[in-house]
Amino acid sequence: MASRRDPKRRVLRNGESVRADGKYQFKYYMNGKIKFVYSWRLEPNDPVPAGKKAGPSLRELEKEIGRDFASMIDPSQKGMLVKELVERYLKTKTGVRPNTLSNYYFVRNRPCNRTFLRCRGSCSLDSCGQWTWKRKRTFKHDTRRMYEI
Repeated sequence: MASRRDPKRRVLRNGESVRADGKYQFKYYMNGKIKFVYSWRLEPNDPVPAGKKAGPSLRELEKEIGRDFASMIDPSQKGMLVKELVERYLKTKTGVRPNTLSNYYFVRNRPCNRTFLRCRGSCSLDSCGQWTWKRKRTFKHDTRRMYEI
C-alpha cells in the first residue's frame, strides 16, 4: 500500500495533506462538523517560507487538538465562559443521589460576579469540578469570597 508523502518525501499521517500553495492542513471532526487547521511547517524544526508568518507547526497543532479532545474541550471554543464549562461538567454527573444533584445546582445558581471569566485553554472538566467544590466549601464559611479557576 502506497503512503501519502509531502514534497520533501515525508510520510503524512491520517488527516494531514498539502495544499497547492504549499501550506499543510489537518482535518478533524468536532460534533459532526469538519474542522481544519493550517500551518506552513509540518515539523517544529522546519523553516518558515520566506515572507510567511511564523506559527506553530502542524504536528504541534495536532498534539494540542489531541489534548483538547482528551480533556473534552472544543478546540474552536477556547474562550468559553466558566459557567458554560460548569454546565458541561454537571451533565457528566450521572447516577448521583438527588441531594447531591440539588447541591450541585445550588452552587451553580449561586450569584457570582466572576461569571464573565473566560477559560484560558487550560480549563478542563476536572478543574471545573474542583472550582465547583471550592465554591460550595467557601459558601459554608464565608459568603463574600469568590474563587476563580
